[in-house]
Amino acid sequence: MLFNLFLGLTGAAVIVYFTMKAWQAPNGFKATYLITLPENIQVDPSEIAELSKAAKWHKIRDGQFKGESKISEEALRKLVSEAYSDVPEKDIKVYNAYSGYFGM
Repeated sequence: MLFNLFLGLTGAAVIVYFTMKAWQAPNGFKATYLITLPENIQVDPSEIAELSKAAKWHKIRDGQFKGESKISEEALRKLVSEAYSDVPEKDIKVYNAYSGYFGM
């Protein structure tokens, strides 16, 4: 009986902890995003002011960058398409790294 009480209180504490973390973050938890650009684009996302404010970007390979951000995927996709306005939208890919469809 005492063990069940302990498990219940521990579970409640974990739920409260993650609820408070989500409440403190303005847009929820950070998500990892991948940006894929054509290889002929030489401008790094960290060199663009709007994108460097959204996340800290790391180069994976030519044309691919990874970063963590609290903004939504749609908002990040809009920022990237505005920053690289000279690149056709079909050539720019922005994915949540933990979604099942990234990289396809």
